[in-house]
Amino acid sequence: MKSKKAALQLPINMLVVLILAVVIFTSGVFLLYTIYGKSVEFKEKTEEQLDKQIEAVLCDKPVCLATTYKKIFRGKDTIIGLRIYNNLQYESNFTITSSLIKAFNKSNDEIENPKNYVNVYPETMTVDRLGSKQEKNKGIGIEVAKNAPSGTYVINVKVEASALYGEKYGGPQQLRVEVP
Repeated sequence: MKSKKAALQLPINMLVVLILAVVIFTSGVFLLYTIYGKSVEFKEKTEEQLDKQIEAVLCDKPVCLATTYKKIFRGKDTIIGLRIYNNLQYESNFTITSSLIKAFNKSNDEIENPKNYVNVYPETMTVDRLGSKQEKNKGIGIEVAKNAPSGTYVINVKVEASALYGEKYGGPQQLRVEVP
């Protein structure tokens, strides 16, 4: 009698061990997948935070463009960030004026009527009631026409503070847009 009972227990024990092994393996794979997913998510957040910190370090002036050079293909558009930091001792309104001033082709010859090919918008925008030691980010849109000649288009960005009675604030800013 004992031999039949022992013979029956061996397959049952093996089946239990096999089920436990599958459960443990599946749990391990799930745990590994969860840890990997969280590490990728953490890495992305860290890179994003690092980019913001680098941008803040690189921009130690009251007015900074996110970039001073951008390549934009014909028929495409983009937005360039502009940061204004009020280092005045009092609250002020700021006026931002963006304008395309000139353009050159690959041979350094001036492109006539560059405003027909590259549109900057809005040309004028305001930041109202920016407190002392506060900052504000704005976007400048740039749109390149499908028939734009290849070359470099130069855009001036000037900022004026109402508290300074129309004087320029933060120095001149230039953005160069390359149309390949």
